[in-house]
Amino acid sequence: MIERTAAAACRTAVLLLMLAVALITGPACGQHASLPAEDGAAKGLVDRVPRACAATGCVFLDAAALRDHFQGIYAGYRDAFRLLGDYGIDFDDVDQMACAGLSLFLLEGRFDPDRVREELGARDYVRAAYLGEEVWQGAAAGLEDWVALLNGVLVAGYRDSVIDCLEVMVEGEDSLPVHPDVAGVVERLPAGLDMSVAALALDNPILAHGESLQRVDDATLRLTVVRKYADPAAAAEGAGQIAPDMQDLLSHGLRDVQVQREDQFVTLQAEVAPAAIASGMAGA
Repeated sequence: MIERTAAAACRTAVLLLMLAVALITGPACGQHASLPAEDGAAKGLVDRVPRACAATGCVFLDAAALRDHFQGIYAGYRDAFRLLGDYGIDFDDVDQMACAGLSLFLLEGRFDPDRVREELGARDYVRAAYLGEEVWQGAAAGLEDWVALLNGVLVAGYRDSVIDCLEVMVEGEDSLPVHPDVAGVVERLPAGLDMSVAALALDNPILAHGESLQRVDDATLRLTVVRKYADPAAAAEGAGQIAPDMQDLLSHGLRDVQVQREDQFVTLQAEVAPAAIASGMAGA
């Protein structure tokens, strides 16, 4: 089984809030440079992740775009996910990735399924089937660990999480965007190189939190943060706190910070240097 603490450390480093992620609707916050259209393919994985993952938080990573444009950030991810080798996968062969808490990984890429099968067999995983799809069943740390292979997609994690994911992908069960607290956040989320989304604790005035990093050019990233609050009054109060929160998390590296409130939603947009993100990953 993958050492999932490595994935957790990686997420903590990326955009530092294990809270979540999303974007804005309506008018943009000010005028910014246009964005490259090809980045952000990982957003396509959102509809494959089970609704239950909102509670643990989910990260969506466009590894291919990071590999092409931001080697410093990519290297941090590659190091954190080096134990994908336990499944016979080199991170350099991963193009898109979703990671839900410590329990579920969903990968698209150019990895060799026969090599995955060989590695799993060597680790005493047993081949089986679920909903007509190939699965491999193993155990680690007293927990059942499953790996499913579906035409260029690998789903791995704890048994129940993989089952939930297969039921979304094969049978059309509810996916992450259906969750009531993150629905408005996900639909506002811009396709980014690195995105995350999560529902928060019931006693928190912030119901859901989202972040997305987009490439402006190879020297500039745009950060979008969206928070959904319990009611407009809580959002009005939160609008004054979102910028200080994010500045603290990114060592005051944000530029051209703009904040907009709309009903229950507060959106921040800002620019940040790739080095500030890479530095945060290295220090986490």
